[in-house]
Amino acid sequence: MPTVLAAYNWALGSNRYYRVARLTNYLHGRLDRLRTPGFHPKWKDVTITAQVPDMIRFPTAEQWVRRQQAKAQTETTAAEGASPVQPARDDVAGQRQAGRRMRVDTGG
Repeated sequence: MPTVLAAYNWALGSNRYYRVARLTNYLHGRLDRLRTPGFHPKWKDVTITAQVPDMIRFPTAEQWVRRQQAKAQTETTAAEGASPVQPARDDVAGQRQAGRRMRVDTGG
């Protein structure tokens, strides 16, 4: 049975948005460790890049996914001997402005 971790869409810059962003970065940054022996085997089935119909990914999670995809593309390109491609900028333009008002750990 598919499972989704969902969060309320708190206002950008609010304390609750910051807390969800921290949890998102913390969880995403530790997925490799959660997939190792000693943790529940279902963690190996987690697909972070999966799209859920009619749902929008939390901006911090979307940024994490894009960074990982850019990193994988860069590593693949470097392994093939070509010059690496520069990762795309984040689509959430307001994040930089909001970052001045709140501290968000990007984990990257």
